[in-house]
Amino acid sequence: MESNLEKLEEDLLQINKNTRTLQTNHIQLLEMKAGLKHVTFLMDHQSKSEAAMSISEAARGEAGPFSVGLKQEFDKPVRDDNELK
Repeated sequence: MESNLEKLEEDLLQINKNTRTLQTNHIQLLEMKAGLKHVTFLMDHQSKSEAAMSISEAARGEAGPFSVGLKQEFDKPVRDDNELK
């Protein structure tokens, strides 16, 4: 019976240790999740700002050349003004 109690005590100590480890890991994961949400928000905000800036630059005629089309069309060589005449 004594050895049985010792075994139960060891098991209980191990369970308590594992519980603390799981709680620590959970807190760390929550902190990482909050950090990722914040970074995602900042990246989305930055992307929207850059898109709005590009649109306003294009509207003012200040944007560089860009084209709209399929990706395979982007790989074609760009022709200059003399070739287009």
